[in-house]
Amino acid sequence: MNKIVKLVLIFVAILGSVVAVLLVNGGGGEGIPEFTDSRLTDLQTAIENGWKERTDWDKDFYVNNHKKIQVLKADFSVTTLQNFNSSQAVTIAHKKIFEHWSSVSCKKSNVDMYINAINTICTYDNSAKSIPQVNEVYAVYNVYKDALALATSPFLPKSGFNGTTWKSYDSYMESQKKAINAVMSKPYYRNISHIAVIKNGLNAANGKMAAARIKYYEKLANEIIAYYDKKPRTVDNLSALRSVRNQFIAEYPNNSSVINFVYRFSDEIESGY
Repeated sequence: MNKIVKLVLIFVAILGSVVAVLLVNGGGGEGIPEFTDSRLTDLQTAIENGWKERTDWDKDFYVNNHKKIQVLKADFSVTTLQNFNSSQAVTIAHKKIFEHWSSVSCKKSNVDMYINAINTICTYDNSAKSIPQVNEVYAVYNVYKDALALATSPFLPKSGFNGTTWKSYDSYMESQKKAINAVMSKPYYRNISHIAVIKNGLNAANGKMAAARIKYYEKLANEIIAYYDKKPRTVDNLSALRSVRNQFIAEYPNNSSVINFVYRFSDEIESGY
């Protein structure tokens, strides 16, 4: 009888061990188990401490963490850990880029560094795009990028001269003024409005455009002359040139080079040039 009892107890013990193994391994293949709380906490702590030790964005550290987590993916559900790794990386990149944006002397190279950091995180972990801090960084960056481009613009576009027409600088100037007003009215502009290169650049925009307008039409006058100087001296070409001259003078009467060239073109027709 005692032997029977002992055999039963052994059987129950073995059966219990088998059941325990099945439970740890997801019930024999039914679903992927999560980490136990203690192990997950340990891994989270290791990642968190790693970022604290660095105090700045470290691409290699983030990517290595990500790769290690992916290795565990075959046996465990790693969503929680992956989200934690990305959120820690985003938090430090967010903090750093806003530190630079808060500085009057903010440099584009520093901003680009942390935008690249956010881009890297989102490339490795697509779900990171839904993190509020990521959305905030991109929202401010879009305004920063537009404001910086306007603030540092030479406001000197290509004329697009094709022999008869060109872009009106006054139309271009109005479009740039509207763009400046639009970017300054955006809510996130307040985050970057104090940055010297942006503040000073936008404040000086009207003066820069006035100076650039002169350069634009001086250059256009040279383009007109160079274009028609290659043309045969015919009445039709003279007529086209006069039409261009009239349009040019209407927009910019302060340059006489086109007028003088028309006279020369006409004289060369009469002389059989």
